[in-house]
Amino acid sequence: MSKRMKAGLRRGMSGSADRLARGPLRGFFAPILDPFIDQSPSGELIRSTARRQWRTLALNLGTSLVEAFSEGATFAVIFLAVGLLSSPGPMNWSTNPLVGRIPALAEWMTGLPRTPLILGLLGLALVLQAAQSFTRYLNGVSLGYFAAACRAAITGRIHSQILAFSFPCA
Repeated sequence: MSKRMKAGLRRGMSGSADRLARGPLRGFFAPILDPFIDQSPSGELIRSTARRQWRTLALNLGTSLVEAFSEGATFAVIFLAVGLLSSPGPMNWSTNPLVGRIPALAEWMTGLPRTPLILGLLGLALVLQAAQSFTRYLNGVSLGYFAAACRAAITGRIHSQILAFSFPCA
């Protein structure tokens, strides 16, 4: 291992992150990279708390992704329902850009009567919105739990630092 790599490991940074932090894109990536490469005690405390709370952060990321998916799927279902309502005659589902990708689904939807199909699409949009609301709730709970864990760790650290002071006049 070269001296330069050893020096980078001693500082706690990888060589590429260090170069990126000092490079021309510093201004663009600074808000993103600073918490990860900050060597201050507060940065280390936040990173250690995040490592201890990785399940909470993973739940937060997962619920964010499910929330985004359900939002997009809701728009797609509403798009299908509006397309069905606005077509005067029978709908050709095989030419639809969303349903046409799955031939079995397009064939099944072609055989359904119009009114139950519209009601089914609206019901599916409602279920997707309920899933989105539930994942938004889980996202908020996991974020609050992580914030409480960070607050407890920081408060404990501050109190231990203050109580470590010695007051010779007391």
